[in-house]
This record gives sequence, C-alpha cells and structure tokens, in this order.
Amino acid sequence: LLELNNALINLIKKPTITLSNLLKEFQGPDLPTGGEISITSYEKNEIYKNGRGSFIIRSSWEKEDLKNGMYQIVITEIPYQINKARLIEQLANLINNKKIPLDDVLDESDEQIRIILKPRNRNIEAEKLVELCFKLSDLSTKYSCNFNVLENGILPKQLGLKDILNNFITYRKTTIKRKSLFNKEKISKRLIILDGYLIAYKYLDAIIKIIRKKDDPKNEIKKKFKLLEIQAEAILNLRLGSLKKLDERSTKKEITDLKVELNYLNKLIKNKNILEKHITDELKDMNEEIDKKITVRRTRINSENITDIEVNINEFQEVEKLTAILTKDGFLKTLKDHLEDVKINNNIQNLVSYKKILSNQKLLL
Repeated sequence: LLELNNALINLIKKPTITLSNLLKEFQGPDLPTGGEISITSYEKNEIYKNGRGSFIIRSSWEKEDLKNGMYQIVITEIPYQINKARLIEQLANLINNKKIPLDDVLDESDEQIRIILKPRNRNIEAEKLVELCFKLSDLSTKYSCNFNVLENGILPKQLGLKDILNNFITYRKTTIKRKSLFNKEKISKRLIILDGYLIAYKYLDAIIKIIRKKDDPKNEIKKKFKLLEIQAEAILNLRLGSLKKLDERSTKKEITDLKVELNYLNKLIKNKNILEKHITDELKDMNEEIDKKITVRRTRINSENITDIEVNINEFQEVEKLTAILTKDGFLKTLKDHLEDVKINNNIQNLVSYKKILSNQKLLL
C-alpha cells in the first residue's frame, strides 16, 4: 500500500514520469501468504508495461540442524493460492513413488505455516534437495498476471500500471469534485439559515411579539424582516434555550468557519493544482496514519540473485548392490546384493555368466 501511494504521489507531481522511474519505489506484488517472487527487472517492466505476464513464486524455507549431523527442512511460507493439505499430499505421493529423497513430510502448522521435510540421509545437500522439491511439487509455482480493468468505469480493457494509476487519479479528482459540490450546496444552505438566526437575535423581541399575536407568524416575519422561506421556518423552529447571547456568538463563529470551508471547496472545484495537492496530502496522511504492522511487506522480491541450480534426479537415488545372471535359455536375471560365487554356481542352473554391479551402473551385453 505504501509503495502504491508513493507511486501515485510521484505520478501526480510528474505526469510524464517513465515507468522505470515509477517502479524504483514499487518493488512488485505483495501476496498475503508471503514467499519469494523470482523476477528479473526486465520481466517486471514488461508485466507493468503491458498489463500481463507471469512470475515464479517459491516457498520460504530454512534448514534446521539436528543431532548426529542430520538436518531437516522447514517450510515457513507457501505460494499464494496453494492449498496446504493438497501440497502435503502431493509431497507424500512423491515420497511413496521414490521421486524425492525424503523419509517423511510432517505438518506442524498452527497459525503459522510449518511443514517439515526429513531427508533420507545426511549426505544430501539441502539446497539441491529443496530445488528438486521445487521442480516436482507446488512448493514453487508459476503465477500469471492479467490487469483487466474497467477504463473510466465503463470499458473493460487490459492496462499497464501507469495507465491504471492515472485512471485512479482521474477517478479521485471526479469524486472529490462531486463531494465538494455537494458540501458546497449544503454549506450555502446552512449559511442562509445562520444569517436568518442573526436577524432573529437582532430583532428578538419583535419576532416573539409577532409569533404570540399573529395568526400566520411565518409570513409576517418574512415580510417585515425580508426573510426567505427556509430562514423563517428555521427561526420558528428555534427553541427558547437557543436564544441566549452565547449561541449568538457561536453562530457568528460557525458562519466564519463555514465561509473559510466554502472558499476552500470553491478552489478545489476550480483549481487543478489545489485539487492535486489535496489528493497528495490525503495519500501522505494515509501513509502516516496506517498501522505499521499492516504495511510490513510479506513477499520478498528477488530480482538479482536468480540462480537455477542444476539438479540431476539420479544423484539422489539409492545405490543398491545387484548380481546380474545370464542363463543358457537366454534369460537375464538380477538378484539383490552381491551373491557369493559358490552360491551362484551351486544354485543357478544353466549358468552362462554373471556380473556383480551397482543399481546406477549400466551393463552392456
């Protein structure tokens, strides 16, 4: 919110400001679930220029060291619009299918997200493990932007950031002028009534006498004191307790204050510079008054240290010992573990050849 308000202020002060300069104080999206957005400066410029594009949101994580050299990965924030229960189910399926080298995934969340990933062994690099999880699960996801708005409140259109902000500024100018015109009419009506009150204070005894003796006091005081209909009605509706000297002074003060306000409203309606200053002051006041806890950015923007760690899934696979056996019948069998030579020769019929290999090795026949 603060970033948008500052961008609006800069645009009001300098309507010809370039998008690049406008984005200097505007980092980018701030999503309620936090996480980290990976986006280059060029990609950000293109999104806010054209009103469409996409970026990558990654979960926030940290490494927690355990006993005996073990560790665990703690996910503290997940991408926007990703369901936590489905994400955990997805990770559990990847573990069951042996796609990721994890022993287990645990949900220790309360009000804060806390998803625990337990690696299969201590020798796996945490960064590579997380990168693999990002590639295979919704811990990292692509988010698409589409800035469809109603231009001038009527026509659906895809606009860039600068055009959207300009539309908002135009809308604020229109609403402030409408409000000023409404308040101006209201104040003008009130001033007429207050002028009538001053006449009533000045000729109080005469007015009371007319009210007591005449059948139609409203028309009588209108004619005698040259009052308007609205003034005469207001005077007749006055309570006796409002006729003391103190109320006369407060009425004069109210008239002075309302004239100052009316003068300012006229300037707002007619003077473009004063109107723009009014909007700017509103935005600055909002920045100062808003609770600082609300304005703390949740989503981090990563525009510089964008690195794609190369991850080979095979390097996480467990290496098993195997014994490959070829028989005279043309059958090729694999048995777990490296069997003893004597055991192979005694138990395997029609043996032609055998080879002790590892599961990550290839055998050429």
